Amino acid sequence: MTTSHPSASSTPKNCKRCKRIFNYYGIGHMYCPSCLAIDNEIFERIKKYLYEHGTATTEELSAATNVSIHQIEVYLREGRLEIPANSNIFIKCELCGAKLRSGRYCPACASKLSHTFTSSYTYDQNEVGEAAPSQSGKMHFLSKD
Repeated sequence: MTTSHPSASSTPKNCKRCKRIFNYYGIGHMYCPSCLAIDNEIFERIKKYLYEHGTATTEELSAATNVSIHQIEVYLREGRLEIPANSNIFIKCELCGAKLRSGRYCPACASKLSHTFTSSYTYDQNEVGEAAPSQSGKMHFLSKD
């Protein structure tokens, strides 16, 4: 079963979970439709448990939902889960080791990475488009005389 998105272009990618090739549209997690449904079901179990029982340690959450600690850590890294502010348990920034409640990088490292990326990116003048005027009109071909 293939889902088509007429307004978006797709790129063939391998599913992070099952490694099958699927059309990736550039948004969301890189899971094929089957694995995305499984991931959503797993995350809903976690969400439901936390909603009904409040905060829990990773070990408690894993035992109660039958979700691996690794998968819970993935959700923390993706920012889909967050460690409570009053907790003495944290995950660490992947670059400097600073304590985090969720995500991969602390704000300082994220800023450095962002600056490094933007300063090292070079582009061809043809890649920079002209700003669109604030008027409506029809699409047309540009002449390259």
